[in-house]
Amino acid sequence: MSPLLGPLTSATVLLGGLGPNPVPAPTDGPRQLDPNTVTPGVLGFLATAAVVFVSILLIVNLVHRMRRIRHRGAVEEAALAAREEALRERSLDSSVVDHDDDERRAAEAASAHDVVQGEVRGEAREARAAGTHRHEPDSPDSPRT
Repeated sequence: MSPLLGPLTSATVLLGGLGPNPVPAPTDGPRQLDPNTVTPGVLGFLATAAVVFVSILLIVNLVHRMRRIRHRGAVEEAALAAREEALRERSLDSSVVDHDDDERRAAEAASAHDVVQGEVRGEAREARAAGTHRHEPDSPDSPRT
């Protein structure tokens, strides 16, 4: 270590203390802020309102798509169950062909489809009665009006 390091350090400390103070002097009270400089104002309100509006539209669209997907799944599931039942009965009665059974199977498949449609329509009717439902087409494939 250098013998000059000690006196130079103490001289720097002494001279540094003689200069201007880097900390501002305390004020008399809390500083009053201008509300126009610290609030978002009209532009901030409009931007926030736009984000909320777009979010609501996105949520409504998502709910609509999910209902449509659920409806399609229920219809496909009912049709698949009717087909499986018909195949199961055909395999059991492969030696005997009866036209009355075919008509009965077709009627059962149609009634299964009607039950699913009725459940979906019932949900829509309940939602409309509660005032929380928009009009949806009866079938997902039918055109919107």
